Amino acid sequence: KELFIGFIVIVAIVFLPLALIVMGLSAYYGPESPVLIAFQLVITLVLLTLYGFAIYRARRYRLSRTVWRGIRGALPGSALSYSGKYFGSMLLGPMTAGWSTPAMNLMLAEHITNDMRFGNTPFSFSGRSGPLYSRYAFCWFGTVLAYMLIGGFAIALYISGTFTGLETVLEKLGNDATASGSKTSAYVVGIVAGVIATFFFYVAIHSIVWSFYTARELNLFAQYTRFSGAGFEFHATAWSLITLWLGNMALIIFTLGIAQPVVEQRVMRYFIDRLQVIGHVDFASIQQSQAQLDKRGEGLIDALDLDAF
Repeated sequence: KELFIGFIVIVAIVFLPLALIVMGLSAYYGPESPVLIAFQLVITLVLLTLYGFAIYRARRYRLSRTVWRGIRGALPGSALSYSGKYFGSMLLGPMTAGWSTPAMNLMLAEHITNDMRFGNTPFSFSGRSGPLYSRYAFCWFGTVLAYMLIGGFAIALYISGTFTGLETVLEKLGNDATASGSKTSAYVVGIVAGVIATFFFYVAIHSIVWSFYTARELNLFAQYTRFSGAGFEFHATAWSLITLWLGNMALIIFTLGIAQPVVEQRVMRYFIDRLQVIGHVDFASIQQSQAQLDKRGEGLIDALDLDAF
């Protein structure tokens, strides 16, 4: 109920007015008007600045509804401050060809973790991004090499004439479809199918290669985190992430998305099963959080189709 009310509020005060303005500008100036295009670009930029804001407030909501030994969590820091850093990391990534990612991810993790509380006791996060860069370089150059090899293989097949028969069949089907008055050309369908297959192949290669970096980042960030007298360890491997991803993709594809709740449960189980607390927490010294509880859930996170975890 809280999450639903939060979503409705965001739709009512943000997305519905924006949609009405776009419709009004389109009707008054025309759908190809520079005014409409400029407004849409501005709105896109504004929504991008809200990504970090939504993630931070969703984490705050989850912590406030997480209770352990009668003590609840809290995140009393500034969502706007985190949002500014998150947006800055989004801009810096393309400008540096992605090489700012380890440093920016560390900065964001440090910000949100240091703001976290369990009761009145804070978490702490401290560490360097340097140990991440050797793994990042391996994955970055590995991805480039993989795409070069795949591209070279495709060019070799084209030169050898392997695709000639397929092109002939698609062209014939397209001509037959056009002659019969069909509105959809089989040739176009073939091209679209090829683009979709290429996209999925790109996602697969990217996800598999970068699982090696993700595993390293997860393990290192856990080591950088402390709470009271305890530290943390996370036991992720590239292979475990790859099998998790492949299983989740299979569930989504073969159930047409119906198994999405199962996918989310698998991800949560993966994190909980591999997280270990090292040391002792003095629970007797922890008092209840005094942070005010929100009466509604964070709706922006759902409206932007993001996740806080």
